[in-house]
Amino acid sequence: MDFGQDARAGAQLAGAARIVTLAGRFRRVVARGIGLAGCACALAISPATFSLAQDALAPRPEKPEVFVPRPAKPVVPEVKKPEGLPRPAKPPPRVQCNVKVTGAPDGMISSCTELIEKGHETGRALAAAYNARGRAYLSKREYDRAVADFSEALKHEPGNVLSLHSRGVAHAGKGEFDAAIKDYSDAIWLAPRNATLYQDRAGAHLAKADYSRAIADLGEVIKLTPKPALALRDRCYVRAISGRELPQGLDDCEQALRLLKSDVMTLERRGLVNLRLGYFDKAIADFNAVLKVQGANATALYGRGVAKKKKGLVLAGEADIAEARQIRPDIVQALAGLGVK
Repeated sequence: MDFGQDARAGAQLAGAARIVTLAGRFRRVVARGIGLAGCACALAISPATFSLAQDALAPRPEKPEVFVPRPAKPVVPEVKKPEGLPRPAKPPPRVQCNVKVTGAPDGMISSCTELIEKGHETGRALAAAYNARGRAYLSKREYDRAVADFSEALKHEPGNVLSLHSRGVAHAGKGEFDAAIKDYSDAIWLAPRNATLYQDRAGAHLAKADYSRAIADLGEVIKLTPKPALALRDRCYVRAISGRELPQGLDDCEQALRLLKSDVMTLERRGLVNLRLGYFDKAIADFNAVLKVQGANATALYGRGVAKKKKGLVLAGEADIAEARQIRPDIVQALAGLGVK
């Protein structure tokens, strides 16, 4: 290794650094107006060294700015809607026939009729068309036509629970409660865990004043429903008007109110149960709660009037009953027939 060569290289680097330092001092001296010649003599800087320092400290040329214009916003030509475009094609009858009944069902009836009369559908597809048209007739309360369509559907697809249930509803609409109960029962045999079937059969039993069977069917609804508030309320009512199992009826209304809170109908029915149990103050309180929300509730007015009369408040009771009769002229006969008098 040549230590002499390394020493010389180091001396050169130190000299260059000293030159840069001296050049900086020189520039400051010039800026103060001191003469160049006197400064050069004092510092004994050779012209070559001065030139080197001046080149090292010369300002670098600035980078020229380049203007880059933004791209112009594209111009989207306006497209005018061509005139005389044909309207969308009408959906085929099968599509229109199978839509859910909403609003006026006449369009559904015509579509299903077209589908049926073409004769292309068979089996379950044809049964579905009859079912759809039957539901449309049912929504229009054309019960005879609805029964006919559901019967045709059952010919093409025997044992269809929907057809049996729907025909039962149509029979009930006609007041044919025995036929309705038979259809509901057949449907229940096929779908024993369908709570709606039991609910509707209970309604048919109630219409026939068959209270025991109505209570039994509502019990099945309560078993099959996670939160059976409405079924509890209905069973409370059946027990109230039948005069049977009144303490259990009161418990039904209490359970329903825990689910429905301050439901007016449930309060009204609990008032009837309290009235038949002889709890007149509680009955009056229930009817007052109803009338606070529904001031023209004839049942509550009549029930409160009866409870007041049984407490000896004859004039006040007669006033309530008279007001109830103004709202509903047949209220006395209607509730007397249900055991409330």
